[in-house]
Amino acid sequence: MIVETTINITAIIEACDISGREQDDAYQDLLDEIEPPFFLELLKFTKGNKTRAAIIAGIDRSTLERRLKQHGIIFKKQMTRKAVQS
Repeated sequence: MIVETTINITAIIEACDISGREQDDAYQDLLDEIEPPFFLELLKFTKGNKTRAAIIAGIDRSTLERRLKQHGIIFKKQMTRKAVQS
């Protein structure tokens, strides 16, 4: 299953440049844009198995948990087809 996501990377970079923020803010803005849909699809794929999702993503399970919390993503195993993002 391929999920198409349109992200305007140039707009993120330009917004950071105009605001005078540091370059690493552009990277963080990009992560904030990319991570939520990536994690949601990953959790759907693993049917909510966070350990397996973390392995596929190449991160520790605790890192996955922390990032899900940062993005306000709640995903439970019984929610295999529907994720709740608050």
